[in-house]
Amino acid sequence: MRYQMPIPELQVLLKQYQEERHAAGFPGPNDVILQLACYVAETADTVRPEPEASTMRQRRMARETLHRTGDQEAFERLSRLANVTYDQVLDRVAYGTPAAVVERLQE
Repeated sequence: MRYQMPIPELQVLLKQYQEERHAAGFPGPNDVILQLACYVAETADTVRPEPEASTMRQRRMARETLHRTGDQEAFERLSRLANVTYDQVLDRVAYGTPAAVVERLQE
């Protein structure tokens, strides 16, 4: 699965996965683990600027680390996202006030 996809796209894929599992005779819920970067800010005004530098630094470091470890598949996935802007990253994380983060997690 791709690294950090928008939540609506992820919801579609998880639904397809569940349908395919059931069609193949595997009952029960999906057994998947999802990770979502979260940042809780005190005010809506600080949500965007406060985590920007660390968020973008983490993305650069992940690419560099994967390149050195030889995990070519993961490196290629992250490389496709190398030119993603911070605004595009915000579609793939849960950053906001406490209420906004709760809403995003429920999404």
